Amino acid sequence: MIKNIIFDLGNVVFEGKSSSVLKKLNASEEVIEEIRAKFFKNYTNLDLGDETLEQHFYNSGLSVEEDEYIKDFLINYYKYRNMNVGIVELIHKLKEQDYGVYVLSNNNKEASQYIMGLPELQCIDGWVISCDCHSKKPDEKIYFTLFEKYNLKPDECFFVDDKEHNIKAGELLGMKGHVLNYEEDGAEELIKDLKQNGVEI
Repeated sequence: MIKNIIFDLGNVVFEGKSSSVLKKLNASEEVIEEIRAKFFKNYTNLDLGDETLEQHFYNSGLSVEEDEYIKDFLINYYKYRNMNVGIVELIHKLKEQDYGVYVLSNNNKEASQYIMGLPELQCIDGWVISCDCHSKKPDEKIYFTLFEKYNLKPDECFFVDDKEHNIKAGELLGMKGHVLNYEEDGAEELIKDLKQNGVEI
């Protein structure tokens, strides 16, 4: 019986593509392409908590590192990401039905702290972020951190992520899961899958 729904953040609760952020940046197409290729690549040190966003900005080797406007924009990029409204609405419906709702995300410290403070997400029961446990999906350590921190049984959890290998890792530990393609399907296919697994919405 499913009692808890676990959500990823990027491409699930929020738009995940860098283009959704970069279209809000006032810069030339050449600069935007460089940022896309350098800053929005290789998040490993950020996600593991070994690098701050400011350090990542300078470590990316951008030619515009002296531009204070671009620097400020990029180290605050998470403030420019749009929520996937259908998923946020689903989270609130699940809470109304007394399901536990948790976040399991590969993410950096600055972004996750900001997101945790958003009014729309105050109903979340618990958060496990890669930068805090120095482990990232699909490493099983981060999944076990979630189970142990909140005393969750894997077979009572349903995991929503945009990457199949993260879902498969969760399934190996006993969770049900759904690979979300919000851009194409919205929340509808997820809702169908949840209902097929006995979740009341």
